[in-house]
Amino acid sequence: MSINLIDDAWPGDAERSADLSLDDIRERYAGDLQDQIGKASVALLKAETALILDGDFLTRSESKAAQEAIDRAAERLSKLELKLQRVLDNEITVEVRH
Repeated sequence: MSINLIDDAWPGDAERSADLSLDDIRERYAGDLQDQIGKASVALLKAETALILDGDFLTRSESKAAQEAIDRAAERLSKLELKLQRVLDNEITVEVRH
């Protein structure tokens, strides 16, 4: 898997990105992934909690739609976690374009 980072990958840092080492780029990308994972985890927890609390008041189709949204959120979270693990294990190559 290859990740292409372009000048606007981190707004305001385009000029300095040429000075970043590959390890710096991986570390920043891993940090970005960790932030996304945190946000996805919170969103998933809120959705699951809402379904539990409001489940008795939802129609069958609303309940099904809510469960499908939860499943999609869980899948996204899983993919982000896998991507982060691959970055940490140095399985992802990073290409910087200017």
